[in-house]
Amino acid sequence: MSLVTTSLRLFIDQLHMDTTVLDHFEFVVTAEDCAKHKSDPEPYLRAMELLGAIAPRCVAVEDSRRGLEAAMSAGMRCFIVDSPFMATYNFEEAHAMIENIRNPPSSLTI
Repeated sequence: MSLVTTSLRLFIDQLHMDTTVLDHFEFVVTAEDCAKHKSDPEPYLRAMELLGAIAPRCVAVEDSRRGLEAAMSAGMRCFIVDSPFMATYNFEEAHAMIENIRNPPSSLTI
């Protein structure tokens, strides 16, 4: 599993310095790791390269339109986590909508 973000590594490290969140990821792809950022597919393509994964076997979990576009352009399926900050955006191309990341619907298929 990989974390793919357009944030700087410094910010990610600071945000998670007192947590174990990053322990769950084999790789973290940040803004410094790519020449282009979401909505370009490069960050997701880089993550797949690091993981030795292929797009049909990957799923992105996103919360933004730019993230959805990046994941889909990389050939991945994309689940969108519902957010009031993105309520006005269209996510109809998403593979699924998730209301609560901590409790995904049981009918969600990967």
